[in-house]
Amino acid sequence: MLTFRLQASHRTLTRLEKSNLFLCLLPILAVQIAYVYVFGFHKDLRVRQLSIALLGVYWCVAALKVEWALEETYPHFDYHNPPADMSKYTPFCDFASWAKCSKVLMSPYGRVMRYVGIAEAGSAVDVPNPVLGFGFCRAHILYPLLKGIKFPALDELASMVCVFVGFFSIWLAHKLFIVLEDFCIVCVSSYMANFLLLHTMLKIRTANNRCA
Repeated sequence: MLTFRLQASHRTLTRLEKSNLFLCLLPILAVQIAYVYVFGFHKDLRVRQLSIALLGVYWCVAALKVEWALEETYPHFDYHNPPADMSKYTPFCDFASWAKCSKVLMSPYGRVMRYVGIAEAGSAVDVPNPVLGFGFCRAHILYPLLKGIKFPALDELASMVCVFVGFFSIWLAHKLFIVLEDFCIVCVSSYMANFLLLHTMLKIRTANNRCA
């Protein structure tokens, strides 16, 4: 059950948290809502696919920037016990005691390849999740090129990958909300982009099958 600590939610925001919330997050969210409203449900499926993929790339880059800055500013960052004073660098997505993207991005779940035992720590494939997300979004951006070279069973493969990413997003959301009891606007926005791409890819597949 989702149980954010009520006493934390009512704690007075610090100056940095207020700055992040009102000067960064709220304007970004306002732009994102308008962007998704205009392009996320566009009648042209290719416009929709490209627009959502670009939104996904934006959040992947934002997450990577936060991770790199945290690693550089606070070496050996402990997500269980973050520095008491983070005034030297506070990620734009840390805006409350119950909403700190630094916690989830620096947790073991932020590097799923290592977490599930596929990659060893420090190996070439031990990459942050946003790198995997970037590759996923880039594949959607390059979809017309792959279609043009007649990549075999492209629509079927793309649909299956999107379904897998959808389930992966649910798994990550469980870790975020239930296990870590945290809220990460970067993560939630990425989940949204993943599900919009899933919906769009299924529609593209249906439309292509009708034309075949």
